[in-house]
Amino acid sequence: MSSRYFKPLPPLPLPELPSEIWLKIAGELTLEEKKHLFCLNRTFYDLYMNEKYRDLSLVSTDGVEFVEAMQTLRESEVAKRVRALTFWPKSVLEAIYSRVIRVPVDSVSTVELDSPVPHVDAQLGQSENRLDGLKRLLLKKRVPLMDVPAAGPPPVQDRFVELPPLPPHYERFRMFKKLLLTLSGVEEVSVKYYANSGCQDYRQQNLRRDLAVIMHEHLWPTVKDTVRKLSLDVDELSFGDIAPSLSDAPLNVRHFELKLWSFESEIGDSDADEQQKKRDAVTSDVVSFVRILNRGSNQLQSVSLQTGFRGVWNAVYSLSLSNLRSLQLRLTEGMMMRGPRDCGIHHFLASSLVGIQHLSLIGSDSTDNNFPSEHGEEGLFDNSAWHSSTADFRPFKGLTSLEIRLPDRVLQNTRVLKYLAHLAPNLQSLAVQDEIGSCEEFRVMLESFTGTEQRKAKLRVLRVRVKILTPDVLKCIFSRCTGLGKLGIVYRVLRPFEESAGVERMELGKHQAQDKLEFDKTLQERPDLSPELWLHIAEMLEPEERHKLIGLNRLFFELVMNERYRNLSLVSPDGYNLLETMERLLIPGIANRVRSLTIWSEDVCTAIWPADFSFEPKPRYELSPHQVVLVPEEPESIWTTVKRRVFREDKPPPEPRYIVHRYPILPDPPGRLQLFKQALGRITNLEELSIKRRVRLNGNRRPIPPPEQMARFLANCMQECIWPVARATVRKLTLDVDSQFFEGFVPAPEVFPQNIRHFVLRLWSNANANSEENINMSSNVALFVRKLSEAKTGTSGLERLSLEGDCQAFWSGLGTIPNLRGLELHIPAQVIIQRPMQDTDLHRLLMKNAESIQHLSIIPMNKTPQQPHLSSNSIDASAEPRLIQVGGVVSQTLPNLKSLKFKFPWRGRESETLEWRIALEYFTFLGKNAMSLTIQDSLSAIGLESTLRAFNRIRQEPLRELHLNVTVLTPDVVETIVRICPNLVKLDVVYGTLCPEDEFVSWILKPSLTGAILAKFIQQIKDRGCHPCPSLTDISLMSYVSGTGLKYHLPLMKAYAGILPSVVSFAGIRDATEEALASLEPKMAFLAAGSGRNAAWS
Repeated sequence: MSSRYFKPLPPLPLPELPSEIWLKIAGELTLEEKKHLFCLNRTFYDLYMNEKYRDLSLVSTDGVEFVEAMQTLRESEVAKRVRALTFWPKSVLEAIYSRVIRVPVDSVSTVELDSPVPHVDAQLGQSENRLDGLKRLLLKKRVPLMDVPAAGPPPVQDRFVELPPLPPHYERFRMFKKLLLTLSGVEEVSVKYYANSGCQDYRQQNLRRDLAVIMHEHLWPTVKDTVRKLSLDVDELSFGDIAPSLSDAPLNVRHFELKLWSFESEIGDSDADEQQKKRDAVTSDVVSFVRILNRGSNQLQSVSLQTGFRGVWNAVYSLSLSNLRSLQLRLTEGMMMRGPRDCGIHHFLASSLVGIQHLSLIGSDSTDNNFPSEHGEEGLFDNSAWHSSTADFRPFKGLTSLEIRLPDRVLQNTRVLKYLAHLAPNLQSLAVQDEIGSCEEFRVMLESFTGTEQRKAKLRVLRVRVKILTPDVLKCIFSRCTGLGKLGIVYRVLRPFEESAGVERMELGKHQAQDKLEFDKTLQERPDLSPELWLHIAEMLEPEERHKLIGLNRLFFELVMNERYRNLSLVSPDGYNLLETMERLLIPGIANRVRSLTIWSEDVCTAIWPADFSFEPKPRYELSPHQVVLVPEEPESIWTTVKRRVFREDKPPPEPRYIVHRYPILPDPPGRLQLFKQALGRITNLEELSIKRRVRLNGNRRPIPPPEQMARFLANCMQECIWPVARATVRKLTLDVDSQFFEGFVPAPEVFPQNIRHFVLRLWSNANANSEENINMSSNVALFVRKLSEAKTGTSGLERLSLEGDCQAFWSGLGTIPNLRGLELHIPAQVIIQRPMQDTDLHRLLMKNAESIQHLSIIPMNKTPQQPHLSSNSIDASAEPRLIQVGGVVSQTLPNLKSLKFKFPWRGRESETLEWRIALEYFTFLGKNAMSLTIQDSLSAIGLESTLRAFNRIRQEPLRELHLNVTVLTPDVVETIVRICPNLVKLDVVYGTLCPEDEFVSWILKPSLTGAILAKFIQQIKDRGCHPCPSLTDISLMSYVSGTGLKYHLPLMKAYAGILPSVVSFAGIRDATEEALASLEPKMAFLAAGSGRNAAWS
């Protein structure tokens, strides 16, 4: 037959086989046959691809696996086949921001020789031949284990596989967000997230920020219309971050599962109300979310609540989920002990109009910390409550399936089982997950559900767990369940009838518990929502919109008010300012928001008692209760000017107008004092207190009140008002006083602060160090610090101490401070240059607290006359420091020191002066064990290398954090840091000028050349071939900008991170932007002035 008349045969009709058969056929084919079948049968191809990519689990923290999964989803027809999504946000974000450099090769798997019998899952219905064969195998004589030569596992291969380079973390995050939008067919979503608030640092904030972007902007809008089953496994503090908003809530959810864990810590009576408020807020959020899911045509058909919040139960069943068919509840032991009224099961059953058909009661384990046992004794079982249970609650005929797992003591009491049997008279399926120990207990359990012949015939499905399976157990089952159609038994030991005497047992494997709780018990309570986001939104709103938002949002109102009235500064001598501030504090809800209080005693005294002694003229509003102000004239138009020139006989200009500003009449000084006491007495939550009294302020001598007025102020205000307010709540105390005034600020014993953690003392003296005034003052100061360091009941005492000033006479009397963790010293430069010995006050203070000090800061002050330089032109910069008078004489060091911060006494020609070398010897001796090093000087390249080498020679552990100030940032400086400190985790550099090799520094000032010089700088670092720090994860590069101060150089940090793959954050912020970094930049003082706010609230 000619081909021109040939017609292809019609394709064979596709047999209508279920998907399981096609998939089974595919499993028996080779790869080539499978591809050929794919080409011939499109339906089979779709079935196979749908089954292969149906379940997507994003639960791994491995960055390589994450990138492979994302690349797979980018293939065509893959993302649309995903039907079930399991998403763990914390693991995914860790995979995004992590990088695996090398992976060890897996060793050959070894065979376990612990048990001579392999693990077999024995099920009822196995053939008799199989049981006989296993029995013969067990009874067969075995070779003694001692005759078998020991075979150890093969050695682990000590080599690594280089992985391909991963995309940058920001590229991974962008790719993940893009691929989430392609999951258009997801029907099941499971999210598991537990908030980690053990640390209050940048990681928690970045995690919540990224989580909000993923969940509320990409995931929930994508699966809104398709998801049918939703599972949330979260803790009580994370529900608000995970649950979708009203606009993004799923529309067609039929099955909802909620595992709401509670991580409670030991709280006092004072925090009980706040804890209850948080629980009520979580309950309200859960109920609102369930109401949203059940909106429309009452669509929820299955609900699973695994939570210890009884309030959630009461609120959910009050919603009347009329279409509910399946219910799963988690019961604590205390609920079952107290009776059915406390369980509340019948409330859910009665709320469903259609009728709940399946009920699952999962009791908590005894080791479950989330649902602790409320009763620890057997006698606490309430028999009277269960005795009348069958008479008080009506049965539910629609309940046909029951699954229970109850505490052991409850299972042993038949009242509970009879109550459950009373609820389900038409029970057809029963599953008991508790392991029943004996045949007698098994018979008692079955009698509760099969008491009558009618019940025996109705029970069709039975699943139980027993320890020992014997013929008596099977006989009990078939005698009690006459209509049984399906039986499932899980057992540990199979004991035939002839071996019931216990001569020999045949163990076929031990059952492993499948319902295992997976949560991190080390998680702590998550911190509250930070107000920065709300306050940032408020800055972008108009005043009218801001007032509207405050009126509608109570949470935003509280955040704004707390931020507005947090800091109170009483630093003005203006009497009207003091009156306005005190009246503001008397408004309810204002004083309790004050957290920080700053008082300048002379100015407050002047505001209370008018300054008759002042050298300056008094303000006008102090002389009279009003002020006359000239009203400015309106600007003249051009036509008015022309008319005046033409008509010279015009009218004279009008007389100037004045306006009178009325001021309130100030009360007399006793009235002001009484108002001052009354207002400050309302402050109840003060945490920081700062007091200043200085004769010289900012280098200028100021007029001070007479001594009798200051004595009256200190006696009436400080001792009777301020110290009582600060006694119980203040954690940080700052005293900036002259030595002659210190005694007047010491509180009385009955109002002495009890909870001071951080004490800052700035003490200044103009007298001789050995004068009688300084000797008396030193004893008072030492006694005051020792009292602060004493640990009271429930407190840890003084933990941080900051000393500043030119008076060190009291150092020798401080002694040992038990819990001192941080010590900060601002001292004259001569104290460092003197080569401290054992007999110096500074070294004696350090050595007495050597065991407890973890953070040390020594900043010399150069206010004293500079000593002549002891030049030494022959000093080698790379020579090892000579610890002759420091390390050679004093063998004791600071063993627990974690961080050291210091500054050299004088700047300029660092490595060429003997003073610089002496200071370096002493700082090197102190920082021998420090893991973090901060140098506040602007070092040159030679000084930087000498300093780092000096610290590196005597260290036993590598340096982990380094904070530097350099004059010029060059490739030589970068190479020096990387070569000497290769194990850095965090690097902060503040530089004056960025200068590549063979470039002029002045070019940096030209914006047009910034990009070219930046590229050349990075290229020169690459060309040097210095090995990057594999452990470096965070960098911070700041430079000085004229008129602004320090500013982060984000382009330089991004370019530098390109050659350091391990870097995941800039200045502690992941995915940093210019706006995010600007909030961390230190602001210059003159830029913060003139903000327009009240001077008292700053």
